[in-house]
Amino acid sequence: MNDTILILKGKSEIDYDSLYKTKNKIYALDYDSHKILKRKSIIHELADNELNENDLVEIFDKVASLYDWYKFIPEEVECEIDGFNFFHILDSAELHAYMINVLYDFVMIKKIIDKEMPKKIIISESLRDTIIPFYEKIEFELITSNKIQDIVYDEIQIKFNLGRLPISFNISRRNYLRLKKKFEKVIWKVYDLTPKNNDKKSVLLIEINPNEYEELIRELSKKGIQILILNNRKPAVWDKKSLQIIRKYDCKVLGLETLLTKEDKKEILEDSEKIKENIQLIRNFNEKIKSNFLYDDIPFWECVEKKILETFDSRCEWYVLLIKGVSKILQNYNIISILSLNVIGETEKSVLGINKKNIPSTMLVHAFDNYSSESSRYDILSMYSLFRDKIAVWGNVQKEYLQNSHKTSNDRIILSGSPRHDKFFKNKKPSGQKKKLILITPRPIIDTAIHKKVELYEKYEIVLKHIINHLQNFKNYQIVVKIHPGLDLHSMEIMKIVKNIDQRIPIYQTTSIQRLINQSWAHVNISPEGFDVSTVVMESVILGVPSLNVILDEKIFEYEINKMNAILNCTNVSELNQYIDNLILDKEVRNSLEINGKDFLKRYLSNPGNASKCLVDALEFN
Repeated sequence: MNDTILILKGKSEIDYDSLYKTKNKIYALDYDSHKILKRKSIIHELADNELNENDLVEIFDKVASLYDWYKFIPEEVECEIDGFNFFHILDSAELHAYMINVLYDFVMIKKIIDKEMPKKIIISESLRDTIIPFYEKIEFELITSNKIQDIVYDEIQIKFNLGRLPISFNISRRNYLRLKKKFEKVIWKVYDLTPKNNDKKSVLLIEINPNEYEELIRELSKKGIQILILNNRKPAVWDKKSLQIIRKYDCKVLGLETLLTKEDKKEILEDSEKIKENIQLIRNFNEKIKSNFLYDDIPFWECVEKKILETFDSRCEWYVLLIKGVSKILQNYNIISILSLNVIGETEKSVLGINKKNIPSTMLVHAFDNYSSESSRYDILSMYSLFRDKIAVWGNVQKEYLQNSHKTSNDRIILSGSPRHDKFFKNKKPSGQKKKLILITPRPIIDTAIHKKVELYEKYEIVLKHIINHLQNFKNYQIVVKIHPGLDLHSMEIMKIVKNIDQRIPIYQTTSIQRLINQSWAHVNISPEGFDVSTVVMESVILGVPSLNVILDEKIFEYEINKMNAILNCTNVSELNQYIDNLILDKEVRNSLEINGKDFLKRYLSNPGNASKCLVDALEFN
């Protein structure tokens, strides 16, 4: 028992020198606070050591069960716009990441308090709403700290490469949408990208990058139907190549305001004001909602309520515009098929939720996954259980999993292969022409699966340094690093680590992964978790580049790519050098990986190089 304890998260404004003398126990809640305390040689405990694997599983399952949290809002609060529940529209991945962070901190601090039974807690201000409301008898002293634990997409990251240098900066969501609107207005007018024929049979592509799905767009264009693209996150016309594809296949790009009249826009403002009033009304029904936000019989709705409702309030007009704009699009265009890559984003939710005409819709599996019974709880991240229409899978492995684990009927599964990877098979570089380039792809630690303990971050840095230092012994090879393109803080930390090791190492984030793999002699991937095999590993197999997967949590799952030895898997850092040497120098190992890789692809991937055609042929365009 300690009368006073300190709980720190992030970068706190505290006199660290005074902590040398304190007899109070100090807990670091995250990697940032731990790094600061460690650098200053201040003795402290890691808060996440209080959590066991069962705790992590329970936290994940609780958050996953709250995707439909809006259904707990009482009927007294009017939620519907054009028959669509306004509070359903928030991106589920965004909600998941936010709530899992809050609940993770909540459970850690609760366990610390139960263990220490303190009379006073000195705590980072960012944790005020997470824990203080639940402990009235404890005295709290707040320390100013940096802003953390925000809703993910309140800021948008702009990324591009300036030569070998990756450039990224953040702008507010509001400013991003404003700039995007102005940019698109000019592009659409100059290149005549707005659809004019509302009656022509059309297929609607939702949030699809033309650069990644050119083969699919080409096959759709052969059907003589109009291709409509609705992208509210990243513009459909993002660069020269995407513009060329859109113009070549006569695609048309939709804007939410294209069909809105002055009266519609006036109605949007009026509806927004009503919704904002209803957002405030929700606070009057907290007791009814709280009963559904229970962890260990403690309601944690108050931990997340403020930020969630603030998010809806700040985005209210945009969300109403999205709902109204999508409603107009579905009413006014002769759309006979809808294709999306997920069902949890804002655009996808609005289209699929407002789809009253029962237009056939298909979700394209867009990332490598190979779940087993041991990892099945995480398949909600692939949205299988959240979609009720057709799913286009990459091959028999995914099909069998859906049938066995989700009892998905055969008529809901399209065995198409991966349209995204058709170009990988058509533009393969012969293995004899590979450059002496070693590609490292460090997959970041992400919040969604909750395995993010401080020790994992430390191990990640050690392993990354070890890999680069060992590779630098191969004097005739060049090291290249490709950062994950997603929006996450750990990727930024990874870039810093690489630059501190050797500033001459090229770091890419937006460069084509296909081009980089095609140039490579070997590929090294770092996986924080064994259950989540990166898509880039499979892409290396497709392009005939030997791949080593370094698994930090030391768990190898019974996935086809592992069972068939199509890649090397290393779980022991002490053996890492030997694995790297074999990957680069051992001809027998490299030949074996190539042979096994081909066998794996036959089992896992249907219609290689021809998936787009197979998908389009399977769709109904009557």
